[in-house]
Amino acid sequence: MDMTPEEYVDMLAGYDSGGEGTSGVGEYDEDSGDEGTSGVDEDEDVTTGLLDFESTINTKKLKAHVPFSKRKHHNQRYLNNVLKPIDEASPVIRRIHDTGEADFGQLKSLLKLTGSLGSQEEKYSKKDKKKEGKRLVTEAKVSEVHGYREKLETLIVMHGAVCVQGLAGQIPPADEEQQGEIDTFIRMLTEGDPDVVGLLVQVGTPDPAQLVTVLECCPQNKLETLASRLVRACGRAPGYLQVLIEHAIAHEAPNESPADYFRQNPLSMKLLRHQKASGELDEYLQRVGTDVQELIARIDVPLEPQPSRRPPPVPEPVGKGKETAEPEPEVPEPRHPPLEQVIDAYLRMAQRLLDSIDAGAVPDPLCRCCRILYEGFVAQTGNRAGAREKVSSFLFIRYISPLFSNDMIANPPGGKKLSRDQQRIGIMLGKILQGVGNQIPFSEQYMRPFNVLVNGYAEAIDHLATDVLRRAGVANP
Repeated sequence: MDMTPEEYVDMLAGYDSGGEGTSGVGEYDEDSGDEGTSGVDEDEDVTTGLLDFESTINTKKLKAHVPFSKRKHHNQRYLNNVLKPIDEASPVIRRIHDTGEADFGQLKSLLKLTGSLGSQEEKYSKKDKKKEGKRLVTEAKVSEVHGYREKLETLIVMHGAVCVQGLAGQIPPADEEQQGEIDTFIRMLTEGDPDVVGLLVQVGTPDPAQLVTVLECCPQNKLETLASRLVRACGRAPGYLQVLIEHAIAHEAPNESPADYFRQNPLSMKLLRHQKASGELDEYLQRVGTDVQELIARIDVPLEPQPSRRPPPVPEPVGKGKETAEPEPEVPEPRHPPLEQVIDAYLRMAQRLLDSIDAGAVPDPLCRCCRILYEGFVAQTGNRAGAREKVSSFLFIRYISPLFSNDMIANPPGGKKLSRDQQRIGIMLGKILQGVGNQIPFSEQYMRPFNVLVNGYAEAIDHLATDVLRRAGVANP
């Protein structure tokens, strides 16, 4: 490849490796112009609210320990499991309030507390009290614990840089306690108040590389929610989101099998999809695909190349004395154009789209992502041509193909809902374009006519990846 191992390490750390154009993984500059929020006053408000907490549950006649009694008051467990831990955490919160700062040891104790309170809130939420008096008390406990937890989570994420740095240093976790702290933090981001995630970005501003290290521990079934919340939280800090995506790609690309990278749908790909949906790249994508989308929205006949989805041919009339033809159905199926015309229509739409793609118009953020992917795969495999194919696959799988499936169905041209036939046309076109971008010939019998595009555009697709990488600063891709 075109850089020494030392330069590659520098690139992952956020330094430009010296090439012209857009650099590799970026660094987030808090003073770069993204709107932020000062956390000083908010910190004091939150800690004051926590310190001023007073329970509304009747515990006046209770003691923390009742060693000689086999029967406990129904609020005794609430005192032991909720109020006592809150009271024990007060000195920590008091120190944070007085100094305005928190170290990771203090935040660890708060993480442990919010995890414990979350368990108690869930337990009380599941209790089904039939008597109105007991039911109202249980609801009051749930509300009280939830309100305190929200303030506690807010305080933790407002010191997000320290918290994330400490958690990143615990990966891989050495024991169940460290794993529990990581799980609690991720649960705060995926299940807590969405505003908590916003505070993490806008006030806490943790180091993106360290945050990625922690977020990679998120369970796969919660990754979609996590990505959606992060992108929404970065609405006022798009620069932070872009650097976060770049660090996610840099973290994943050298460690994933190139053949499985996109199939596994890691954090970076989910962040990119939600970033695209947020409108960051609308101008470029509309320029590339709008005219073909509008063309599909005007097609009023099904264009179905798959034989199993096409109606059987109408039998021809037979002469006198021969077997009679089967009677035609009362409601005839819509007439499908001849298969040759269907294939030709898809070929023309695909060519129109492919000829409109210009590497010079690809936005800089995409170029940087392509460079990080390329250099990660080259570092792993040493195969430049294969790495270029991954770049073209990335562009088509994440940006070009979805223009005619998910994107077009969700936001149809002119706002008019697409028919099922039009949706099917878009999905088929997306599949064709994805095959072209992957540069893998189709194996299905009915798709083989479109291999003429895979072969015919092979050189153009390789040039697209090469030109994008050169724009991103790779000297000799």
